[in-house]
Amino acid sequence: MKVKKATIFTLLFMLGIVQIGISQEKEYNDYYTLYKGGKQLIKKRVYVLFNEFDTLKKRGDSLIFEKSNNTFIYVPQEHHSVKLNFNSINDMVFVSIPQLYKMEETELKRRLDEVEAQMGFRPIPPVNHKVLKVHIVQILNDKICRYEVNWITIAF
Repeated sequence: MKVKKATIFTLLFMLGIVQIGISQEKEYNDYYTLYKGGKQLIKKRVYVLFNEFDTLKKRGDSLIFEKSNNTFIYVPQEHHSVKLNFNSINDMVFVSIPQLYKMEETELKRRLDEVEAQMGFRPIPPVNHKVLKVHIVQILNDKICRYEVNWITIAF
């Protein structure tokens, strides 16, 4: 069975486009906007320590971290994970869940005030957690793992 060069080229081209899209998605997770067509703002990076009192669930390839009635989801196709040495933990500043909410509130207010001063209108605040880039740090017996996660709030 002969395969035409054009068909092979087309398949390779399409695979390249898919790869670029996937790599840009990971980079895209570093930024957010407050309104359609708005300036891309870089997310503030924060670290949350996951300990033995918290809950870890596995669903397929995803990890679901539950801490203080908050859910953090690691999806390997969307997020980065890194194994660290014990010295690198000294450079991290960990925040509690109440501090996480306060940081989000402060950062969001600052960014909304900036938009209002520059553009003359105040965007509606987002309903999801999007201004912080949250990392869960899990210390195991002989290693430290850092997971980039989505912070999900389930409210009824």
